[in-house]
Amino acid sequence: MIKFVTPKPFFYEGDERAVLLLHSFTSTTSGMKRLANYLNSRGYTCHVPLYRGHGEAPEQFLKTTLRQWWEDAEAGFHYLQARGYQNIAVIGVSMGGLFTLKLAQQETVKGIVTMSVPNHDAAAFLPQRFYNYVTRYLALEGLSAVEIEAHAAPLNAQAQAILTTLVTLIDEVHSNADKIVIPARLLYGGQDRPLYKASAELLLDHLTSEDKRVIGYSHAGHLMTVGEDAAQLNEDIFNFLETLDW
Repeated sequence: MIKFVTPKPFFYEGDERAVLLLHSFTSTTSGMKRLANYLNSRGYTCHVPLYRGHGEAPEQFLKTTLRQWWEDAEAGFHYLQARGYQNIAVIGVSMGGLFTLKLAQQETVKGIVTMSVPNHDAAAFLPQRFYNYVTRYLALEGLSAVEIEAHAAPLNAQAQAILTTLVTLIDEVHSNADKIVIPARLLYGGQDRPLYKASAELLLDHLTSEDKRVIGYSHAGHLMTVGEDAAQLNEDIFNFLETLDW
């Protein structure tokens, strides 16, 4: 059995330019660490909050809600403000990208980068994403394939309520995309499902920002911050941040 290390939020102090980085559904802050380190090494202050339940046992995960995860993302933004940062950009992957867009609709944000943002079609694949989280966790606990399957089915059924609220968030964020007027980069992975490219292109059409662009990374999967294209992605995000009016 693997000894689990509880994931934690982290804060890297830099200059007065602050970046909030928001991880994806069922992931943790570790998925944003490489990007945060890269940006911090180039002067940016970086904060990565952790959503409640993420990185914990599936049973504990299911005791939390989408509303709480949104509150955790929002609290990360306010944490930076409370520390005196007035200029904040936001970057998010998948569900973190949805939170990024929602923050841009509600708060004063310098610019945004979204990666792998889902559209309504993603609803068909959300149960599989949660199932993968459950099976990975139980395998690390040392359960056999038969034991994992026995545990996973009822957990997946319990997750349906959370997944339904996530689909509602997807629709809400897309329907309010025209409220976003700040610079934006909408990224997708070429190895991800085609719906994520379609989602980025639809957002491009609806954002009212003057400075907006869709960028695809041919070797990237859903978690774009890791993998073969991560170095290029990090550089591109840094270059975008450098263009903002800090």
